[in-house]
Amino acid sequence: MTFPLARGLLSIQQTPAILQALLRDVDETRARQARDGAGWNVIEILCHLNDVEIVLGDRMKISSADNPPAFPPLDPDALAAQNRYSEQALAPTLAQWLERRRELIGYIKRLTADDTDARCGIHSSLGRITVSEQVGLLGLHDVNHIEQITRALGLADRF
Repeated sequence: MTFPLARGLLSIQQTPAILQALLRDVDETRARQARDGAGWNVIEILCHLNDVEIVLGDRMKISSADNPPAFPPLDPDALAAQNRYSEQALAPTLAQWLERRRELIGYIKRLTADDTDARCGIHSSLGRITVSEQVGLLGLHDVNHIEQITRALGLADRF
């Protein structure tokens, strides 16, 4: 998998504005009730984005050109139970994710091309994955959950 860092970075930089626009008029009650089928509600999706931000950010930071670490599989359901997604609130969860995203973007921007293209880890299903590719993967993950929130809020029918 190849994914240019600039494209991945642009994608993850756009997600905060997209999420804020989607959630602008959503109150706590609606966020708890809005689900994509039998899946998570909007708050739980944001909690998941928070956890993924931590996990992928940590993976980027420990990636190494000389000794690529193995990344264990991510278990979203276990994280949901462990971090009690169902008990979280909309505004603080979104604010926490926005801050984490700002920090991660700042970290990525401080990396050199050598850092992003040479440093890598071993993904449990994708194999060797560079930091640039990890950024691209995060952008694709964002899109997946933006679409999920859009469906949960019933906004997909508008287009």
